Amino acid sequence: MSDQLAPSHLTSIEPLRHLGGSPSAAHFRVYSVLCVLAFLLSTVASDTDWPTAVRTVLADVVCADRELSEMGFPADWADHAPWQSP
Repeated sequence: MSDQLAPSHLTSIEPLRHLGGSPSAAHFRVYSVLCVLAFLLSTVASDTDWPTAVRTVLADVVCADRELSEMGFPADWADHAPWQSP
């Protein structure tokens, strides 16, 4: 028996539905964890600006000649909840 949250379990949560595709290595990288954290924070503190702060930090990562895909980010990550600009 496993207590691990599988990507298929996320399809019932609308803001996390995009994580519920077929399991891949990307699902176990930083992107998925950040999505779940953002969802939980928005649930308990709806006025949080944490997603905006994460976007700012990620801009610094890109400026450091790293690719977001290395952390499991899909090319269209900014189009998904909770990363969409307000």
